[in-house]
Amino acid sequence: MSDRLETSRRDFIAASALGVLGFASIGRSIASRRNGELLYVGTYTEDKRTEGIFLVRFDTRSGALQLEHGVDAGPNPSFLAIHPHGRVLYAVNEIDQFNGKASGAVCAFAINGDTGALTRINEQASGGGSPCYVSVDRSGRAVLVANYVGGSIALLPLDHSGSLGSATHIDQHQGKG
Repeated sequence: MSDRLETSRRDFIAASALGVLGFASIGRSIASRRNGELLYVGTYTEDKRTEGIFLVRFDTRSGALQLEHGVDAGPNPSFLAIHPHGRVLYAVNEIDQFNGKASGAVCAFAINGDTGALTRINEQASGGGSPCYVSVDRSGRAVLVANYVGGSIALLPLDHSGSLGSATHIDQHQGKG
């Protein structure tokens, strides 16, 4: 009978612990909904403005937007994409010259899971001027970039940390649109 009582105590303690964890998770969910969702907004940097990506809090209840802070993401980080695992953000730098070559750039930023703050990981040439679109493949192994000037598309591999490699393939389109 004592064995059964000990098992019963263990079951009770385990169930209590799971219940406490459940309430803590519910509390975090309610708090995060109360604080709103974090959004990233890419912009053009004109008039010597250095901040180009802005972290904005969106109140899902009222629809209000609140600016948290901006990040220096290089010139004209106009289009953004987030890695499937949610820990890296990619931004095109819509420029015509990068490191002395006729190309735009793509930057990778680590996303802080608690604050949403961005930390630059690295950057690479986009394989053409004025990149205007970036996406990450579903497997999270490559970034695809469309370059407006010259009409090219480039594939840049990603390593396990989300860091960008040099373009391994550039498809140069021909013709006029």
